[in-house]
Amino acid sequence: MKKKSLAIMLAALLAMSAAGCAGQKQEAAPAAPAAAETAETTEETTEEAAEPAEAAETGEAAEAEEAQTDNSLETLFADVADYPAGTAGADLKAAALVSRFVSIAAVYGITADDIADAASLGTDAWAALDKDKQALFVENFTEVIAPMAFEAVDDFEAVRGTFDDAGVGEEMASLVAAEGISENVQALYDVICSAAGYTETAE
Repeated sequence: MKKKSLAIMLAALLAMSAAGCAGQKQEAAPAAPAAAETAETTEETTEEAAEPAEAAETGEAAEAEEAQTDNSLETLFADVADYPAGTAGADLKAAALVSRFVSIAAVYGITADDIADAASLGTDAWAALDKDKQALFVENFTEVIAPMAFEAVDDFEAVRGTFDDAGVGEEMASLVAAEGISENVQALYDVICSAAGYTETAE
């Protein structure tokens, strides 16, 4: 009788232990979805934080590009003034300068109606040169760079070889094919000549 009672008590004890373990497993199971929800919330927060950062970087890149464009005209003035006319490789250097001039004309997109408003673009760049550099700039720009630029815009294939040799053939081909580039180049030329006090119009 005692053995039978002991067996029943042991069986009951085992049943209670098994039930307790099962209850603990059931309580622990919901923890996984909670962890997943936390991970999703963290990911969403990270993405939301990244969006303003990306917008800020885009804005900074645009400002940097605009600043580079503004400075490039001043740099062009200085490089045209330093253009080594009559030296070996001068034609290739002129082609590279022409490519930059046409590129700036395309970026600014100045038309005849914008010339008065765009006058400061040339004025600031001109003022950065000393008197000797200004004289060299007028000579080099009006006698070499501008004529080559207009020739390239009018009939690029006729002069493409020089631009290819200078390593800017593909870039120039793309620039001169852009709509309105002829007017843009003429307008920037007029802005520059106005700043330099040179009034003759290129043909």
